[in-house]
Amino acid sequence: MGLLAGRNDLDLLQRTGVGRDINRHYYSEAELSEALRQPVVQQLCDLIRFRNAHPAFDGDFAMPDAPDQALYLEWRNGDDWAWLHVDFPSRNASIRWSGPEGQGQWLL
Repeated sequence: MGLLAGRNDLDLLQRTGVGRDINRHYYSEAELSEALRQPVVQQLCDLIRFRNAHPAFDGDFAMPDAPDQALYLEWRNGDDWAWLHVDFPSRNASIRWSGPEGQGQWLL
């Protein structure tokens, strides 16, 4: 449900009476195809591919000091690096990384 940006399945919950079924939707092939076309799902898949492929994630992880209500995560492997900065009050986040053509960035 999370990867597919699914919603609570209240019908399934009502039919089974099992609390965990609220997020156990059984997707039809058509529903799955529709979910995979959602921009948020495509972006999540891009992030997964990035995480699996970028060489920085084969290196060292650090959590540098950050201001209150912020989170900084960094990965380094030789000249390769990637970092995530999150500002909770503004609900803004950015991912930056090194690459063969310089730096890249996603604003989330």
